[in-house]
Amino acid sequence: VNGLRVTDAETMEIAEMNEMPVGIYVTRVIVDSPAYEAGLRAGDIIVASGENDLTTTQKLQSFLENYSTGDVITIRAYRSGQDDYVEMEFEVTLGAR
Repeated sequence: VNGLRVTDAETMEIAEMNEMPVGIYVTRVIVDSPAYEAGLRAGDIIVASGENDLTTTQKLQSFLENYSTGDVITIRAYRSGQDDYVEMEFEVTLGAR
């Protein structure tokens, strides 16, 4: 997704130890990028789009190959809340790669 810097959110074991969801950890969001405009922020953990499991950067890369600039996708992610992670959805318009 344009405007994101991401890394896989560790292994399931480490995620469970830190009580965080397993997925793609957003390390940086570029201001004014499609991801930023959609509301994604550093610290969010991307897990899916519709029925598509997007818990690794490789899965996200493969998923995005089916879309073009200007397409809109829904990203499901978790954001750290006051007591726990909160599930959120973001409508992202894909930019040029």
